[in-house]
Amino acid sequence: MTIKRLKRAPTIRELMLAKQDEMEAALSANRRIMPHEGEKGAAAELRWREMLTCYLPRRYSVRSGFVIDHRGGVSEQIDIIIHDAQYSPFLFQAGTSCFVPAESVYAVFDAKQEMSKQTLIETAEKVASVRRLKRTSGPVWTNAGSFPGKDPMNQPVLGGLLAVTSKWEKPFGRTFSRALSDLQDAQRLDLGVAITAGAFGRDDDAPGGLTIYEKDTALVGFFMSLMRQLQPLATALSMDLRVWGASLG
Repeated sequence: MTIKRLKRAPTIRELMLAKQDEMEAALSANRRIMPHEGEKGAAAELRWREMLTCYLPRRYSVRSGFVIDHRGGVSEQIDIIIHDAQYSPFLFQAGTSCFVPAESVYAVFDAKQEMSKQTLIETAEKVASVRRLKRTSGPVWTNAGSFPGKDPMNQPVLGGLLAVTSKWEKPFGRTFSRALSDLQDAQRLDLGVAITAGAFGRDDDAPGGLTIYEKDTALVGFFMSLMRQLQPLATALSMDLRVWGASLG
């Protein structure tokens, strides 16, 4: 039996760049051949969810749907929800709609065909509709006993925009930075990508508080920025099941 050996193992950058080429080709093809905007959007959402599901650690789950709280609050419809898949017990399904408890949410994204001032504003309002929800925080139990739950104010929900192209001639220039800075606190966008143009991610150590990635490393940069911002969030909030139970009357 002949054993084939690789002369050189591919680097993580090469693997991600290959995935970027695949994503760009698929999203561009969808945009070109799909006859209706709704179909284009649905196809793009599916591609993004598949990519994130494939590359994120298994502690995270990726869905689309709505985010809810114990008081009956409901977010706008969210294209991509990254939520806890390990500790959060409730995931409500009603037909094709998925309802995710606010405590379990790490990040939410809107999928658009292009990145522009208008789509930034639309995405920011969807993100804000999630951040406005009331989150509980119950005790965390281990073999050593219980520990107080984390303060929800110290557990931010990340928000971002996923697009195919950018409407701006200079995708991440002054006009983009001004549009980003004009957003209110609840609307803050932490990261985003336009596959054919580049990506951005908030970084307090970077000039202007943003790291910008060029077109050839757009997907790599976006994914690394996402992981870098997810890591400090650690484990999602522990739902206070007494509070949720009380809401049943």
